[in-house]
Amino acid sequence: MTNSKLPRCLLRESDSLRQHLLTKWKGKRQMAILKDANDNGIHFTAASLSRYIKSGNVKGSLTAEHLIYLADKYGIEIKLKVKHKRTKANGT
Repeated sequence: MTNSKLPRCLLRESDSLRQHLLTKWKGKRQMAILKDANDNGIHFTAASLSRYIKSGNVKGSLTAEHLIYLADKYGIEIKLKVKHKRTKANGT
């Protein structure tokens, strides 16, 4: 699902997040989703939303910032786990 021309973004690659959003959007018009986001200061185009809905992580679809807003708006919890491996090379 990763497009090699895009920088790697785990959030954008998350099929699980995409499926949850699609479920929450059942029966909603794309323009209503777009208008609500724009009214709250999150700007993206109808084309970007459409690309995300149809294909997920493709060039010109939603950014990680957009997805974080949408997940929060529609009550989808996102967890980020960061681990730091201790090695001799980094001395920590």
